Amino acid sequence: MNGKSHIESLLKQVTEIRLRYEEETRRTGENWNVFYAIGKTSYERELLHSYFISVLLNPKYPDGKGSIFLKFFLETLAEACEDQLDISVFCTGNVKIITEKNIGPITKDYESGGRIDIFIENGRQQIVIENKIYAKEQQNQLYRYHKKYPNAILFYLTLNGKEATKTGLKDLQPGQYICISYRYHILKWLEKCQQVTAGRSEFQLLDAAIRQYMGLISDLTGQGRIPKMTKEIVDVLSQNKESIESAYNIHSSYVQAQNRIVADRFLRPIETFVKNKYGQNIELKTKRDDSGVIVEFYLLVPDWKNIIIRFDNEHIKIDNETVLGIYGFGFKQEKMGDLEANKKISVAAAHLEPETQTLWWPFINRIDDYPFWERDTINSLFDNADTVIQYYQAKIIQLFALAEKLKSNGVEL
Repeated sequence: MNGKSHIESLLKQVTEIRLRYEEETRRTGENWNVFYAIGKTSYERELLHSYFISVLLNPKYPDGKGSIFLKFFLETLAEACEDQLDISVFCTGNVKIITEKNIGPITKDYESGGRIDIFIENGRQQIVIENKIYAKEQQNQLYRYHKKYPNAILFYLTLNGKEATKTGLKDLQPGQYICISYRYHILKWLEKCQQVTAGRSEFQLLDAAIRQYMGLISDLTGQGRIPKMTKEIVDVLSQNKESIESAYNIHSSYVQAQNRIVADRFLRPIETFVKNKYGQNIELKTKRDDSGVIVEFYLLVPDWKNIIIRFDNEHIKIDNETVLGIYGFGFKQEKMGDLEANKKISVAAAHLEPETQTLWWPFINRIDDYPFWERDTINSLFDNADTVIQYYQAKIIQLFALAEKLKSNGVEL
């Protein structure tokens, strides 16, 4: 079998597995997940995850499980920090688990204060967990927590176990905090918990909640919403040398395929719409991240010297919520040094009632639906592309209308 035929065969096998599991989840109702029902801006917030994890850890509830979930969690953490955590000394009978522990207001020099996402203590020992899903690191964040509790074991929990940046560390060294991940550590812990709840009538609802949460974590970490399906796909991909080579070829081509779908089914119609409505000399350009994924498109209007129209997947805080996608007016790169002119534009744009403003963006609103680089939106570009395109067209029309208001108020765009 040649390389192309093997790739086609592999894709056919994986598709059959996916369709079989999707049919099973439809039949059993498992496809409905309470975490997705509460909305994307909610389940991507660290606070929801911190509270849910803390509830499972607390020996007092859910009723009947005792401290076994906490014991499993401590074992997982001990493995991650190479047994720096002595579980036998950590008295689970006297444990306190606090979510969003307030350690005072953040000082102007960012030397102290803040809120610890998950704080575990037993009177003599402390465990500090900084939980990051998509939110950006705060200035000196891990440093401040270490300064407050220098003898605590400090964990940095992210989706895939990435290292913290200098922004949060200040002069904190890598050995002074430990990276853990939802992808491995949290899922491993939840699997242990489910071994306790599975098949027991008194834990029926708890078991369902854990399974749904595992599905959410698997999806957020790129492993699919159904862990059993993922395992079966892994079995197929790892069955022989040819399969893993084909899988590598598919994986290495995925970003290019995604970008082609976005360009052909979304960006090209958007560009045509803009040129026909506002002028053929308007340019649509894109920006890609380090992995090559298109993460932004922007419109350059020749008459506008200072600002552009931007649609971006930058994660920012709006009303204390981490927002996945944003759109609005952005300053041109070469105009960032012109602070006086930028300030005038920002002050005028504030009267248009944006959801927020930043140094780079004088006007920002969130993208509630269809962030175009998301998997669900990619699927929508096959199933319902007109709806996606019309959603963005409405945003563009809104921004051009707001630009006219700025100009009518004497603002030089």
